[in-house]
Amino acid sequence: MRPGAISYRFSSRPVSTGPLQELVDRIPENRFSAIVGNHGTGKSTLIRSLAPLLSNRFDTIGEVLLCAREPKTNRWCHHNQTRDQVTREQSRIKSGGLLIIDGLEQLSFPAILVIGIRAKRRGQQVLATSHHPILGFKTLHRTTLSAELVQELTEQLIDGIPSDQKRLVMNEVQRRMASETVNLRDLWFDCYDLVCR
Repeated sequence: MRPGAISYRFSSRPVSTGPLQELVDRIPENRFSAIVGNHGTGKSTLIRSLAPLLSNRFDTIGEVLLCAREPKTNRWCHHNQTRDQVTREQSRIKSGGLLIIDGLEQLSFPAILVIGIRAKRRGQQVLATSHHPILGFKTLHRTTLSAELVQELTEQLIDGIPSDQKRLVMNEVQRRMASETVNLRDLWFDCYDLVCR
């Protein structure tokens, strides 16, 4: 389930560095770039797959992973905590560096504006992931999942486990694909519970 444990795939075939390099090459064209997609469709995995190429392109890279607000956490308190996380990371990035924000939708719009102002003033690029397009950010890529890709990635993940457990997992995958939009991370967590109970 850890982002990057399996390389990101743009299609049902394993990705070469070509499409990844194309994305990296497009980042300097826009100070603010975004990878957009629903929960569990591979945004964080794509960031992990881009990491080696990004480190060759930028002198300094800072990354912040913003998590969803816990139900009992005050919304404004959550916004302040996430804003402070980003501020600390952004302050250590040199001019010409890259700030990666995984989960930009966790920030309030005023906080995003301030990050943008600081990035312009300091000559920084910003690459973010978000569940929806963000005003002022150029969408570099939209992550999606097809039934075929979910099946192939799951088969890759469970290679080597006993055949009776494989059947359980693949039956669950097919049931979920038929009934709902799939969050692959949640699906794999549920399959883990299915196999380990």
